[in-house]
Amino acid sequence: MSVTSFLSKAKQLRNRGQNDEAYKLYQQVLRKYPSNQEAIKGIAALEKQNLNKAEVPLETLEKVLSLYNGKKFLDALNELENCEKNYKKNITLLNIKGAILSSEGKVSAALRCFEESTEIKPDYDEGFSNQGLALFKLNRLEEAAIAFEKSISINPKNAEAHNNIGILLQQQGQLEEAKHSFEKAIEIKETYYEAHNNLGNVLQKQNMLAEAIDSYRRTVNINPALFEGHVNIGNILKELGDISGAVVSYKTALTIDPEASHVAHLVNALSGKNTNTAPRKYISKVFDEYAGHFESHLVDELEYRIPSVMKMYFDDLNSLNVEKTKRAVDLGCGTGLVGKAFKESVDFLWGIDLSSNMLEKAKSKNIYNRLTRGDIVDELEAQEESFDLFLSADTFIYLGNLENIFKTIANKSHPNALFIFSVEHLEEGDFVLRETGRYAQSYSYIKKLAENNGFRIVKYSNERLRKDRDGWIEGGLYVLQH
Repeated sequence: MSVTSFLSKAKQLRNRGQNDEAYKLYQQVLRKYPSNQEAIKGIAALEKQNLNKAEVPLETLEKVLSLYNGKKFLDALNELENCEKNYKKNITLLNIKGAILSSEGKVSAALRCFEESTEIKPDYDEGFSNQGLALFKLNRLEEAAIAFEKSISINPKNAEAHNNIGILLQQQGQLEEAKHSFEKAIEIKETYYEAHNNLGNVLQKQNMLAEAIDSYRRTVNINPALFEGHVNIGNILKELGDISGAVVSYKTALTIDPEASHVAHLVNALSGKNTNTAPRKYISKVFDEYAGHFESHLVDELEYRIPSVMKMYFDDLNSLNVEKTKRAVDLGCGTGLVGKAFKESVDFLWGIDLSSNMLEKAKSKNIYNRLTRGDIVDELEAQEESFDLFLSADTFIYLGNLENIFKTIANKSHPNALFIFSVEHLEEGDFVLRETGRYAQSYSYIKKLAENNGFRIVKYSNERLRKDRDGWIEGGLYVLQH
């Protein structure tokens, strides 16, 4: 749109009484052409018109704040719209509106509210801090850092800004700098439980577990109703081997949020209760949080090599006169480690995973012809086409009971289709949920499922799946043919 078009549109909006929209258009013109007289006059006219409006009455301001604090966001937005029509712009109300919009996922609209608050009051530190948060959510990290620094330069004692820049630094892997930011926020505001919790997260990543659990305990002492704080304590106690203490913390978290199925799964695992499968929420949460350092940790630190072993077994099957593999599906594809190993051996490769963050990593590699976020069984059943090759590395350790997946794969298999996968090995029984929150399956169980669904085992080996703190995790690697 040309400058003339912007100015013409702004005039039309003014004539219709849509002053906010007109103001934004004039601002856009002035950002590019600061001396444009028509835009300057237009803003002056709007500001003069705005001067005739009254300030927001205190009782109205308190009413909006009460609705917002009571999480009655729709009612709060309705009151805010009335304020925008009848009163001067108010920076507090703009920030409340921005916070509500951000919570609804309308981050760009929220950012505009925060920007407007600092246009009204250029030294409004809270407005710049909120801008930084919105920019962070939009992945505009450099701009977010500038906004946070601007907030701190205006008010060095803005604890929220120090906390927010700590979150940004942590995201960028600058853990020591993030720790200092959280500590500064706590120094300014000792009861700032979010900063205590964030400090615990950094300390945990630095493997300073005793210090981390102290931070988490301070968090829940300040806010006993913070679900995340109790879960974090449970996670560290579990890692330290204090199983009973971990269960107590997880159960406390469940009293706060009884619907937290991912935490209930951990309680089941630590209490020795066997279940059929891990909740989808648990799987997606684990891998959404793990995605950023998944490959470096798994491959470099835990010496994970299963995808290359799977590919080696696949290549060795020439003796079976396996036909050219045209269509393959990677079940629980993660960041694409298996897909990378098999890409050149198939014509079409489809990846399925529950974690959106893992799928983003896989997408960036351009390995797959198609990527889908969803449940393996649901997605396969929804497809009309069949496949020549099914791949699954360390996915069934989160599924336990594999009857449905075997049945579904059998229904979607071409004649002679191959099914290559790994499991954690169990000596006796069918499958079991371990304290780790993962499942193990036995050879006899896999053999029974294979026979019941028209597969035969053409290759099996006992493999070291990956390192663990106590040594290696032993697993089974299977090649089945339909």
